[in-house]
Amino acid sequence: MGEERRAVVFGRTHRVVTGVVVAGAMVIAGIGFAGSYAAVRALAEKKGFGTFSLVFPIGIDAGILEHRTAFTARGSDIGPPLASALASA
Repeated sequence: MGEERRAVVFGRTHRVVTGVVVAGAMVIAGIGFAGSYAAVRALAEKKGFGTFSLVFPIGIDAGILEHRTAFTARGSDIGPPLASALASA
């Protein structure tokens, strides 16, 4: 019962690998955001949103992220599938 926990010490290799993974994830996220932004902006322009089409995609992505975060925080399992469905619509 009285076991002491040791602090985990990460070595140089672990820190480098973690950095590479985080950097790769950020690149992939950036590519995904750019593609999503371009597609939604083009659709908004096609539907006649005018100059508002430049900021409309950011609002859509922010709404999806907020929805996903709210449902995840409450422990509901409908949030992420619903957010994914909205994102792919």
